[in-house]
Amino acid sequence: MFLRCNGVAGDQNRVPWLGEQEAAGAGRDAREWKDVDARCDGVFGWKDSVENRQAVLQWSDASVLGVLLCELQCFAECGLSRGDFHIEGEPGCRGKGSNAAHGVVGETRQEYMRDLCRLDRGSLCQLCRDDLWRQAWIYDEVDGIPLNQRGCGVAGSNGRTLVPERVGWQGSDGNDAGGWNHGRNGTAPAWGQGEWRRYAFWMKRKLLAACVLGSLGLAAPAQRSEPLPWFLKLGETSMQLRARVPVSQQVVLVPDLATLIDEVGKWTPEAHWPVLFDDAFFAPMFIRRFAPKVIFRRSSVGPPPSDSAAIAAAITSAASKAWGGAAQSPREAATAAGLPAPAGLVISDPADPAVSAALLLAAGRGQDIAWISGNFGKPDGVLGQSDTASLVQHIQDAAVATGLSWDQLGDEIDTLSVCRTMSARAKTAAPVAMSAKAGEPMAMTDIIGRTSEGRRWAVAGWIFGDTARAAWMANCSLFLPRVNAWLCGTYPAQLPWLNWSVAPAASALEQETYKVTLLEHETLPALRADSMRGVQADLAVMTSKGNADFFRMADDQDADPGGVPILDSPAALYMIHSWSLRSPESLESVGGRWLSRGVYAYVGSSAEPQLQAFVPPSLLVKRIAGGVPLLVASRWWPATDNPMSRIWRINTLGDPLMIAPHPKGSLRRMVTPVDAPQRSGVVDIQTEAVTSMREAEKAPSDTAFGQAISAVVLLGKDEIAGKLWEAAAAKQVNGPQSARAVFGSLFRLGEHVMLLEAWQKLEGPSALEGDMLWASLGPLLGDGTSEAALAALSEAISPGAVVQRILRIAPEMGRRYGGGAERAMLDRGIAMATTSRQRQVLTRALKKLTN
Repeated sequence: MFLRCNGVAGDQNRVPWLGEQEAAGAGRDAREWKDVDARCDGVFGWKDSVENRQAVLQWSDASVLGVLLCELQCFAECGLSRGDFHIEGEPGCRGKGSNAAHGVVGETRQEYMRDLCRLDRGSLCQLCRDDLWRQAWIYDEVDGIPLNQRGCGVAGSNGRTLVPERVGWQGSDGNDAGGWNHGRNGTAPAWGQGEWRRYAFWMKRKLLAACVLGSLGLAAPAQRSEPLPWFLKLGETSMQLRARVPVSQQVVLVPDLATLIDEVGKWTPEAHWPVLFDDAFFAPMFIRRFAPKVIFRRSSVGPPPSDSAAIAAAITSAASKAWGGAAQSPREAATAAGLPAPAGLVISDPADPAVSAALLLAAGRGQDIAWISGNFGKPDGVLGQSDTASLVQHIQDAAVATGLSWDQLGDEIDTLSVCRTMSARAKTAAPVAMSAKAGEPMAMTDIIGRTSEGRRWAVAGWIFGDTARAAWMANCSLFLPRVNAWLCGTYPAQLPWLNWSVAPAASALEQETYKVTLLEHETLPALRADSMRGVQADLAVMTSKGNADFFRMADDQDADPGGVPILDSPAALYMIHSWSLRSPESLESVGGRWLSRGVYAYVGSSAEPQLQAFVPPSLLVKRIAGGVPLLVASRWWPATDNPMSRIWRINTLGDPLMIAPHPKGSLRRMVTPVDAPQRSGVVDIQTEAVTSMREAEKAPSDTAFGQAISAVVLLGKDEIAGKLWEAAAAKQVNGPQSARAVFGSLFRLGEHVMLLEAWQKLEGPSALEGDMLWASLGPLLGDGTSEAALAALSEAISPGAVVQRILRIAPEMGRRYGGGAERAMLDRGIAMATTSRQRQVLTRALKKLTN
């Protein structure tokens, strides 16, 4: 790496680099290789020079061993025949590369090496093999791509020798297998049955190198000519974007599409920043997670162009300007600016509300947009076979029209970002995973990106909805970190359910330094208790049995869609469950409720998928930690020959190029905010908040306090919002406007009494507000519940949240007011039920009470 970088940190620029304290003694930054070579002993502890074709590396801080990946690339390009390493602070830990059959021999007094940038032992040792990169093609599962067959050693049962244990099979004699044949003839399962291996060596090297170099503003070193496998190439292009394009620490709020187009056109290769619509739910949620230094609100630049062609032209121009382009397409402009050619194509309709997401994903990733008009159904509907074939052909024609290679995985178009309205389910004449189900509705996103014979050539992601939510989903994908993982498992500890347990996935994520919350064998009461103030999750994985209108917990109790946890921050969700995305627009479905909560990427089923249709969580997280985009990682890949790699019932919502790599690969270089207030029509929200609070103090009213609370909520200041609500109440001016503005803040603060007071002031509470009320007060329902709280909980029963709320509140009503009140509540629930299952459950409860 040092052969290609500009220097090593001394004490001049204070670059946060390995060995900075030692380097400070050099008095300046090393600018040339000879400077590095002359100082390597003092700075990095190298014992031999590169010219001797050997090197011994020593570090005093094991936490920076990610740089080892970059160093070893330098060794490989220098043609070193041997690489030795030693890590101080890890007693007895050393490794040595040689020409031995095993490639790497190491000794350690510890059964496991820990905190080596969270690399597994096999990955670390594989780095030190003789011909490093020629023998480094290693993947995670048997996917049809040949593993190394060059005599790579594999670990035997002794488990104490640091060898690349995940290459080949385990040896049968308890020793290390000396070569591929030795391992193959061992006791491991036959080839093709699958052994989940840790892979991502190649991508992890890419991720760490890009992260380190990007933070220094340096170009990535030249790579060898061998192509990456298609699924890693997709992750690499997304990581290169994160490494090369800084993010300005600001959020700009816009009122309409025309202003969004104008603001995105102000991006440059030196800085992108989030641009959101000015709404009361999605924008504050994003801002709380992104934590910008400043938030600006823009006034409208006027209406958008009057016809679709003009809108399309304006969007394409703005997306190109984001990369310094003029008349170029976004892809041409981005590649001219130095970004690796994106492997995706955006599909949209200028007349569709979700065109806002198309603009952001085209500009943010340097992708071209294919404009496809027409009616292809509604999200909750089923598209007929002929219309489905028409949409598939339109997309294929659009890919052809780009002039890029597109019809194979691994070429120039491997993802499709569909930003427009269409049906979640569709019928197709192409072969499906289970031939007995041919002719039945399949997942639209699993039909798109395939030939008429069903062969996959691209992975699709889908964004739909109103303009504000679509833009928010794209912004979340482009700008938010994904380091907090929330895993909720409800399956029994027995086969086959055990293979889809979330516990191994949680362990794997913890090893990769994600912050993990694990709720294993979670019961319904436990879920309620664990989410009373919401859930902090960037990445959520949940398993459950059930249907579109309920999900079953570990205690065999069924929760309604309204029981889905409230999210405090935007989340990407992997939901192993039947039918959750059958009706993604409906709040009466599990998937629709999750999307309304703030899920911006979602993998879920549109019909009964069978458990084996889902990639097990343990494999999924290994894929994404290695840099594979989430929606790609959630698919069974064609080379596996798994029947479920054919067209089936798993839908993928969101940006298909969105990655969630290990946290050290999630860092982006942040730059100071662009001086937006110098532009006309731009207001600083902090200034607005101060002004609004002064006006509320000077002339108290519900409107004035509502405006002040809304401003501080945008700033992420829930505590201040709560104080303003108390002030409004003290002045007896708290009303529906201030109640609506403060409601979410009071929920997140856990202020049960004030939340109830705000509920009583609301006019026409929303389903989300009702869900927050139940999440906050529901777990406390009992003898100590006040009559006011009981009345409020009774009011907050709505479609999609009927059965469990009725079953919980009816007995309490009976205890307080007699059996008649309990029967009346059950009768009310039966009248509100929208499915036969709901009516049956409540009717059984009523009969039991009557008997």
